[in-house]
Amino acid sequence: MQLRDVTLATLISEGLRLARYGIVGVGATLVHVGVALALAVGFNMNSFAANLFGFSLGFIPSFLGHYHWTFKNAGASKDAAVKRFLILAAAGFLANNVVLAALTASGLVGRAASIVLAIAIIPAVSYLGARFWAFRESRS
Repeated sequence: MQLRDVTLATLISEGLRLARYGIVGVGATLVHVGVALALAVGFNMNSFAANLFGFSLGFIPSFLGHYHWTFKNAGASKDAAVKRFLILAAAGFLANNVVLAALTASGLVGRAASIVLAIAIIPAVSYLGARFWAFRESRS
């Protein structure tokens, strides 16, 4: 498909898919953050361990929401999609922590800005990975 072949219906469809991705992502992020904060603050767990638990529990609504709603008609089998999405999510989690550590260590921006930037950068890249790899139809 070439750019000149893109129709208004295609743009609207992609925009709606992107909105669903955002809604599911916000919900999963709330689970991730809620669990991590509860464990770190409420139970005095190590921050990195609490973050990993939060990520792990946030993965569940993230995968299910994207598989059954965001990319519902993409054609991927559930087994293939969960494996690819787990790889994508783990890579995103790792990249987020690397970006956060680099921004924090650089001192170029404050702590809050580092967190916001790290959180903002990774979902855009993750969307492309989910859209064109994790939930695409498996080729036999």
